[in-house]
Amino acid sequence: MWKMKLLLTLLALFVVVTAQQQTTNTDASDPCQERRTCPPNEAFVCCGTCTEPTCTKPQPINNCVNVCVAGCFCKPNYIRRTVGGPCVLADSCPKPKPKVSNKKTG
Repeated sequence: MWKMKLLLTLLALFVVVTAQQQTTNTDASDPCQERRTCPPNEAFVCCGTCTEPTCTKPQPINNCVNVCVAGCFCKPNYIRRTVGGPCVLADSCPKPKPKVSNKKTG
């Protein structure tokens, strides 16, 4: 009888340790489980794009298809002033200067 109790106790201990180990491994590898504090005008996104709009490139080409990047991304209506720079309201970006032609007319 005591052998049966010992066997059940060991089995229960094994199940608890295995379940705890799986939970720990899942949390460590899942970027969505991170609790990250982001700078102003940014929010943590667990599956964002590899490129973000900037003042100079408001519609960047996304060359990384099917790639999730975890990190801080600009909130809606905000874009990066420069690559890796702070997020600013899109309306506050400097207006592009008109291109001046070097050709002489006449």
